[in-house]
Amino acid sequence: MLVMAFGSLICTLPHFISEPYEYSESEQFEICRKNHSTASLFNVKSDEIFNKNAQPYFFYILLLGQVMHGIGAAPLYTLGVAYLDENVSQKMSPVYLGIYFAFATLGPALGFIIGGMLLNINGDIDKITQDQ
Repeated sequence: MLVMAFGSLICTLPHFISEPYEYSESEQFEICRKNHSTASLFNVKSDEIFNKNAQPYFFYILLLGQVMHGIGAAPLYTLGVAYLDENVSQKMSPVYLGIYFAFATLGPALGFIIGGMLLNINGDIDKITQDQ
């Protein structure tokens, strides 16, 4: 669990170590407009759409965080079942394993739902005004 927590902290690093971004109305690209041909979008260079100053090492920071998540989660799903089976009475073992697998299934599903709700919150809480 501590390895997974450390992986989560690593995944937050790009938010804190990156430079503040500058957003302007002139940088908007209308990709999803009604009655609009997408042929003009093929003439746009990727550097014009994506931030030219993006740090290329952020990918590797996020990759390291995800690897830490994988290392931390692997024992939960492999050794966790064996641990429950060995340390719980034979009569209660199916109940505990059922609860374990139910939460292993519901956890990611609830994570997507709650994560979707959290997308409504601006990530730059300290940089926005009340009317935004």
